[in-house]
Amino acid sequence: MSFLSALGFLLGLFSAGLSIYEFAKSRQRPAVVLAIIAACVLLGAFFLGNVSSLLATKSTSVSFTPTTTIQQNGIISSSTQTPQSPSPTAIPPTPTHSIVPNQLLYQADSSWNGWNGTKDWKVNSGLLLNDGTYADYNANATIVAPFQPQTADYAVELQMQVVSAFITGTIYPCFYITLRGTALSNGWQGYVASVCAHLDHGPAVQIIAIDSTNNISDILSTTPFDPQNVVHSYRVEIKGTTIKFFVDGGLLLSADDSRYLNAGQIGLLSEYTQVKISSFKATAL
Repeated sequence: MSFLSALGFLLGLFSAGLSIYEFAKSRQRPAVVLAIIAACVLLGAFFLGNVSSLLATKSTSVSFTPTTTIQQNGIISSSTQTPQSPSPTAIPPTPTHSIVPNQLLYQADSSWNGWNGTKDWKVNSGLLLNDGTYADYNANATIVAPFQPQTADYAVELQMQVVSAFITGTIYPCFYITLRGTALSNGWQGYVASVCAHLDHGPAVQIIAIDSTNNISDILSTTPFDPQNVVHSYRVEIKGTTIKFFVDGGLLLSADDSRYLNAGQIGLLSEYTQVKISSFKATAL
């Protein structure tokens, strides 16, 4: 109850008391009147005290939602803040590096860093050399490119000069680019693109599927070609089951085979053939 309401209530009681007093005075009983007035005042005080206690009790039992006062453009308003549980922190996805066609996968530098092979391989004046004194009867690559392809569809391109070839009674002098190769405990398997300075029918280029563990050497495609003693650009493309062999930008051979579909290793093998390699790179298809 407000102060003005209480004051009005007391004044009303006082006025009523005076009226009773005047009435009783006319009856010659002032003591009775004063007693009545005193009783009314006491009742009013008791009532006001209990009303104030009741209001105080109610005010302590009411809970309020915290509000935030926001003043904007001279207007004050209250907005209710509802507690919210923290949202989980978003974890960014792991970036993936997709390989696109024509992307350069690897290119050898002039030091041929990382190329470690058998003793017939050497590096001199920015060239990777083979002295032609070694042969691997299992067709295993005797030097492997120092990277692992992340795709099975790629092209290998190199600049190479065949310096000389040694004729033997059992092995023809050939140079091999190995693709999708896998070295096994007792041999090697994969595809090769070969440049042979001498075969029964003369010099040629070939695409061959090899599994030396089972003594398999399937010539998938062949055509005459004499490398002579000049520099040529050799490029082999392998995509899906298709293999293509280019020399100086021209397509010489094409084959289709589905035996080896994994990326495997890329390497080189030279059997009784001296070569000079001035560049090597691999690109995605």
